[in-house]
This record gives sequence, structure tokens and C-alpha cells, in this order.
Amino acid sequence: MNYRRGAENYENMPGWQKAMYWLPAGLSSFASGLENFLAPLGLDNLMSSADRLTSNGAAPTSPIQYTSAMIRGEAESISPVLAFAYDFGTAAANLAPSILLSTATSGMLGAIGAPAAAARIAGMIPIAAPAAGNAYVQKVREGYTPEQAGMYSTLVGVSSAVLQYLIGGIAQLGGVAPGQLAAKISHLDNAIARVSLTAGVYMGFEAVKDVLREILQPLYATILLDEDYEIDFGSVAYSALMGAVMGGLFSAREIMRAAQPPPRPSEASSFVGYLDENGTDHFEGCGTPEAERVRLRELSKRYHPDTGANPDAEIYRHITKQYNMRKAWHQGGALRELQPPRAPIRPRTSKRPRRRTSTRRRRRSSMRHRS
Repeated sequence: MNYRRGAENYENMPGWQKAMYWLPAGLSSFASGLENFLAPLGLDNLMSSADRLTSNGAAPTSPIQYTSAMIRGEAESISPVLAFAYDFGTAAANLAPSILLSTATSGMLGAIGAPAAAARIAGMIPIAAPAAGNAYVQKVREGYTPEQAGMYSTLVGVSSAVLQYLIGGIAQLGGVAPGQLAAKISHLDNAIARVSLTAGVYMGFEAVKDVLREILQPLYATILLDEDYEIDFGSVAYSALMGAVMGGLFSAREIMRAAQPPPRPSEASSFVGYLDENGTDHFEGCGTPEAERVRLRELSKRYHPDTGANPDAEIYRHITKQYNMRKAWHQGGALRELQPPRAPIRPRTSKRPRRRTSTRRRRRSSMRHRS
């Protein structure tokens, strides 16, 4: 029935609507993945009624997905470029809700004082859930039991979240490694080099992440389901290209920010040993002692080893060191202002000094006058 409805939608759809159908197709793919993730947990009633699920707990293919597959086939018959553009739009629409949910989840947990690590881990759930749900329904449709599909989908979901957080080229979803490398690139003086290298970092890391995903998922199936390990190198190259373009799109803000000139450090932050090993200035933007004291109180509430919401002794050590160095710099500036100005040094003149006469010559001259 769903296939018939999808075919009717495809036949009655005008051309402009087919060109924009990647948006509902991507959103439907995200919703289907999330629904398939919740179904084995017994939470399927949160998104759908129980009668929509199959006997093995997987949601059936929706009419939107059937229609999307037909439109994609038509685009590929016209031009591979159109097929790539449609796949890219569908993937972007599928990823956009994950980015919004991940940002909102980590932001809310951070606002209520949750540890930063817990907020980051919770922010990865919207990434892992749809990936795990789609992997689950894929293996169920291939004939595996729900238990086997559940083990495979769990491993796929966890690895997707870990890869995205560590090496993903989408800054909003983590990207620890590309973020640190881009921070070092931001100190370059050449604007063209900053923009090109920053774009290369985010696009390259996202491509590497997708390549690893294409390599690891068949490996998981081999280990858990005893499948033959096969890699489609054409699919790997296609995923790398798709990931590179995706990383450039969703990290466009960071790439455009790299075009701005790098901030010049103040005299205090230019001291040797001021910045930590990551090049972080915890008091960046504070130009007065009052602003630095306010920043110190805020950072202490978060990183203090004993009373902080996210205690970290190493980070707090760098914070106190930077604060003391800035404090010493301000005190040194105050002492320089209290010192009286030196008297100006009078330049030497080129005039010849007057010649002095000796005492004996003055006596001879006075005796001569007396005689």
C-alpha cells in the first residue's frame, strides 16, 4: 500500500516539487531512523502508533521514501550531477535536525550546571539514535533477528557518535581534532591561507569520518553477523566526496570567521608561558582588572577542583596562573605611572667653551699692572 501511494505521488508530482523533494525525504529519513531506534526500546508510541510497526518491531518504508527513491532514479538517469545534488540535499535535511537537537540538548544541560562532559555526551544522542535506527531496520529487512539487528545497530550508533565527536568536520557536532587544528591556523597572518586551510581541515576531516564509517560498518557485520567483509570502493569515494561538501556547508561559519584578521594578544598574554598547551587565553577580551576579577569568579564556579560544577585541576591551574600574570602586569603598569618623569637631558651644543687662564699667568699680569 505504501509503495502504491508513493508511486501515485511520484506520477502526479510537478517538476518543481520533485526538485525540492529532498527536503521532506531527508526529514522523513531522520524521523524514520529515530522511530526505528525507539521501537525496540518499547517507546514506539512516542512517535507512531503500534499498528504501524511490523512484527519484528521495525517501521515499514513510508510513501515518502518510495517517492524519494523514484525521484532519485529519475535524476540519475538524467545526469549523475543531479543525482549527487539530490543525495546531498537529502543528507543535509537528514542531518539538520540532529544538529539542532544536539545543540539544544548540550546547551540546556550546560545551563543547569551539568558537567561539560555529560553535556557533550548527551549531545551525541541525536547523532547516534537515527544512525542506529536505520541500521536496525536495514538488518531486519535483510532477514536477521531483532536481537542480531539490535547488536549491530548499537555498535553502528555508538561508533557514528564517537567518530563525529572526535574527527567530524561539522563544528556544531563536536569535531575536537579539526577544531583544535583550526584554532592553530587562525593565528596565521595571511587571510587566504587561513580560509583555505580552515576549509580544508573541516572538509577533509568530515570526508575521513565518512570513509571510516563505510569501512567499519561492514566490519561490524562481519564480526557480529558472520557476513563476508566486502568494501565497495566506489561507495567509499562517493561518501568521501559527500562528506567533504557536507563539512564545508555546515562549517561555513567557521570558515568565514577565518577570513577575519587574527586577534592580537595584549602585552600580558604575550608573555612567555602565559598561554596553555592549547593556546587558550581564559581572560581574552578582559582589558581591566575589574573585568578579570569577574571572569575569574565565573571560571572558578565552573572549574574549581573543590566547588566547581565541572572540576578540573589542570584547567584551574592555568586560569590562576594567567590571572596572576595579568595582575602583575597591571601592578607594574600602575607603578610606572606613579614614577615621576625624568628631567629632560639637554643636548650638547657645538659651541667652543671659553678658555680658562692659569693662576700664574693671572699673577704676572697683576704685577705688571702695579709696576
